[in-house]
Amino acid sequence: MAPDAQLAIRQIHLSQSLFDKAAADFDLFLKRYPAGKKAPDARFLKGMALRQSGQRDLAISEWQASIQKYPDSEVASYARTRIKRAAEES
Repeated sequence: MAPDAQLAIRQIHLSQSLFDKAAADFDLFLKRYPAGKKAPDARFLKGMALRQSGQRDLAISEWQASIQKYPDSEVASYARTRIKRAAEES
């Protein structure tokens, strides 16, 4: 199955509130396609799944990794926003 389709399936798990499964699936995706064009999206979405499952600190770590690995990407901008929101919630 193509990486785009695999990422879409993982996003379905996230939308169905299967947060732990989604986080594990995004992690697997990143292991399979670490340099793929969808890797930035997968890392950001893994952070979203972790945050939704109550793992705030791990989510922030994923978003920070997104910024570090893909500093000029749209995902990095989203990650900065999510980190800021998470900090405001604490």
